[in-house]
Amino acid sequence: MNHYFNAIQVLKYNFLEMKIWLYISAIALLVSCTAENGDIITAQNTALQSYLRSHNITYEQVGSVFHAIQSKGYGYKPTLGDTVVFNYTEYLYNGNTPIMSNVLDTIERNHIDTTFFKPISTTVILGQSNLIGGLRDGLMLLQQGEVGDIYMTSDVGYGAKEAGPVPANSMLHFRIQILYVNGASIQNEKASISNYISSNSISATTLQSQGYYFIPLTLHVDTLATLGDTVYVHYNCYTLDGTSLSAISVSNNNLASFVVGKGKPVQGVDLAFLQMASRDTAEVILPSCLAYGNAGLTDIVGPYQPLRYTVVLDSIKRH
Repeated sequence: MNHYFNAIQVLKYNFLEMKIWLYISAIALLVSCTAENGDIITAQNTALQSYLRSHNITYEQVGSVFHAIQSKGYGYKPTLGDTVVFNYTEYLYNGNTPIMSNVLDTIERNHIDTTFFKPISTTVILGQSNLIGGLRDGLMLLQQGEVGDIYMTSDVGYGAKEAGPVPANSMLHFRIQILYVNGASIQNEKASISNYISSNSISATTLQSQGYYFIPLTLHVDTLATLGDTVYVHYNCYTLDGTSLSAISVSNNNLASFVVGKGKPVQGVDLAFLQMASRDTAEVILPSCLAYGNAGLTDIVGPYQPLRYTVVLDSIKRH
């Protein structure tokens, strides 16, 4: 009888220990740990670059964080102080088995214990929530609506200390979808666009799903530009108060060429090309997230500054 009782106690202890490890892993999302030796981080940087290249993953690197887009988003990028709502699944950098997630089907498919992993989108205020550094920095590289992968070295992960099922010095991979971004600067910009639209009696039906206004001025019955086409254009850029920004305009006497789908000259104008055929002209009103973002452009465009473009598509070279 004592042997049976002892066995039950051991099982209870092991189950409790497993729950504690899961709890540690769950809260580790919010807690950075011990720093590592610089040589380790240098080697990890090299290993991550090699891994991403060997898997033909296109990425941008910012410090110890690597960002790869899975599906494009067109909304605002969060910055410190913004409220961000997102879904995530966490892996070891080269693993396929989730460590933790807040996505219901991922939790169910992988039998993740829901005691600590709840299928509820995570809401944080960047800079006020103690996210691990790589996750915080990674979120600021994604746009609202985007599904993206963030890979990170362990110095911006859980560090040189074991965190639940995550070994010490682990490189990590988060798949993230940003559902919502908001902050004072975003609210102010949205208000300025709304006031401009209202005061100029621009129909709300021209609002595209990507968040910009496309107002056709001259249209021709011809085939629209498609992804991969080269377009030859000229355009003028203005602030919403009518100030001409000649430094980032292309005059009527010149033509610039762009490959559609590359996000040039800015993402919003690139999207507008898809609505245009040869010899078409249009006006495009862009929120900053489709132009120069929350950083702006040196002393030409301010942070969170919406812009208005008049675009003339001269001709198209089909791909």
